[in-house]
Amino acid sequence: MQCRKWALAASLVTGCCAPQTGTSTPVTSGSAASFEAVALDVSDMSGQRRLVLRADGSVEFRCETNMDRQDQHELGVFATQLSAAELAAVEKRVGELPAGLADHRPLVIDDLVTRIHVAQRGAAREHFFGTQKPVPPEASRLIEALQTVARGALAHPESAIRLSFAAAHLGRAGAFGATVHIDNIGARDVRFGSPARPPPAGSHPFVLEAWPTNGGQ
Repeated sequence: MQCRKWALAASLVTGCCAPQTGTSTPVTSGSAASFEAVALDVSDMSGQRRLVLRADGSVEFRCETNMDRQDQHELGVFATQLSAAELAAVEKRVGELPAGLADHRPLVIDDLVTRIHVAQRGAAREHFFGTQKPVPPEASRLIEALQTVARGALAHPESAIRLSFAAAHLGRAGAFGATVHIDNIGARDVRFGSPARPPPAGSHPFVLEAWPTNGGQ
């Protein structure tokens, strides 16, 4: 009998992004980027991941869900500061976006949607992409650069949790059971209630899901 393997995912609405912190070499005012801010939003029905990078290299990353990325176990608010070299790498990708870049609008409402927002020279531009069509290479390179920034920000939690679980099993009645560990890892604790009950006042809504990833029984 083959063992069934399980994936664990969650969503946690955490509110607005936190102020910047971090230990990377800060960007001086003389080396600020040519854009005012660039944002990357990835969202679906379960929640949103939002990264904001400003011209001075400050990064704010809010991650409400890992439903589509179960290898990431941290949820919450993260903040850090890019070095001049890291900021320049993103700025290069922003500069590669052509003026008439076509996106995927209109989008399917239940699709995983990626949104790029660039504020530059007093103007703003947005591009939306789903999963049903290929993403233009210029946009794909910028998305990957911003996702790299987001992965780095996970090492700098402000108000966040880390998930892990063990002893996952499916009972005879079809009920799923597991031991779930939820650790506060940021400078400020995240308050949340049980996924089985409405959240108490002052806490964040928390949803936990699990599903098999192979065909074992």
